[in-house]
Amino acid sequence: MVGREATEKHKEKMRAMFLGRVFSSETLQKMRDAKLGGKHTLEHIEKIRITSTGRRHSQEVKDKAGLAKLGDKNPSSKLTSIEVVKIKQLIWVDGIHTSAIAKQFNVAPRTIRDIKNRLCWKEVVCEQEGKVEFAHPNPAIKLNESKVREIKNMISGGKSDKNIGQIYLVSPKTIRDIRRGITWKNVSLIA
Repeated sequence: MVGREATEKHKEKMRAMFLGRVFSSETLQKMRDAKLGGKHTLEHIEKIRITSTGRRHSQEVKDKAGLAKLGDKNPSSKLTSIEVVKIKQLIWVDGIHTSAIAKQFNVAPRTIRDIKNRLCWKEVVCEQEGKVEFAHPNPAIKLNESKVREIKNMISGGKSDKNIGQIYLVSPKTIRDIRRGITWKNVSLIA
């Protein structure tokens, strides 16, 4: 019957009925053959659609589920909140490169970059986070947050990627990536 829910007692009874049941090889073969290449009829598809209507999770439920496994509560997390605070201090105060921090904490450099760019562990706050601009230890890096803010202002002013790139001695692709939000997405126009 469509839309009818079984009581907990009835569910338990059905569970017990099939628990430990062993099918013969002949029955298993029949079940495989029945499923092989089988397609649902239009009536059956309609029944499936009707019974699944309204069973999607609300945004509130999704948010609660997301918060339940945030940070330390996530069983697959390699880091703790305390370690993340240390990582943020190493990034924002000491100016240590992400790959060096990754080796120190035995995680992928991508994890450290995601922490730095606030894509993960946003709930863990470090006092100095984002307030201190540091000279990057990698001399190949030509941009910092204040330069990127200036670039974003020029972009909104209508300057071309090529012209901005010539000013800051970077390629037009670097400017295009900033424009599209691929890089430096954590830097906003307002200082």
